[in-house]
Amino acid sequence: MKRKHKENLKKWGVLTLMFLTVLGFTVPGFIQGNEDPSATNYAEPTLCTDDSSCYLLCDDKPVHVLCSQNLCQRVSCDQQAYFEYLPTPISILLDVQVDDSSIDFKSRSNSKDLFVRLGNTKDTFLIHGSRMSINHIFEKFNLGLTETCLLVDQNQYCHGEKELDVFINGNQTVSAGFYVPKSNDVIKIVYG
Repeated sequence: MKRKHKENLKKWGVLTLMFLTVLGFTVPGFIQGNEDPSATNYAEPTLCTDDSSCYLLCDDKPVHVLCSQNLCQRVSCDQQAYFEYLPTPISILLDVQVDDSSIDFKSRSNSKDLFVRLGNTKDTFLIHGSRMSINHIFEKFNLGLTETCLLVDQNQYCHGEKELDVFINGNQTVSAGFYVPKSNDVIKIVYG
C-alpha cells in the first residue's frame, strides 16, 4: 500500500511538473498576443557624407541632422537629438598653424555641411550645433585633435617632435579636443 502511494505521488509530481512547464511556455504567448517578439521598434543607422544627406522631415517640417563619423546622428523623429541645430550660430575665432602656415579651412569646407560654416573672415567659424566639441568641428575639415597630436588628413603632428600648443581664450590647455566652444571664444592651435 505504501509502495503504491509512493508511485502515485511520483506520477502526480511528474504530471504537475509537466503541466507547469507547458504553462510557463504558453502564458507569455497569451500576454504578448500575436506580436513578433523579434520585431523591435528602432531605426537603422544611416550612412552619410555630409549634413545635408541626413535630412529628416518631422511633422512636415525639415529638421537638420548632424553627420558625424559618417553616420547620421538622428534617424527618426522619435529619437532625441543630442546635437540640436541652432538657427542663430555660435561665432568663434579659430586658427590652426602647422610649421608657421595656417590651415586653409576655406579649401577644406563643404557647402553641404550645415552645422559648421565659415564666417566672413578666414578664422571666423559659425557653429550651428549645440554640444559640438572642437573635434566635431574639426571632423568637418578632415582634422582631429588628441592630447598630444594634431591630425591633418593622414598626417600626425605630435608633441615631442615639435611643440603642440593649444590656447583657448589665451589660456594654454591640454585636452582641447573635447572642449565645447562658447560664443566669441578665441582658439589657437600651433604646431612648430
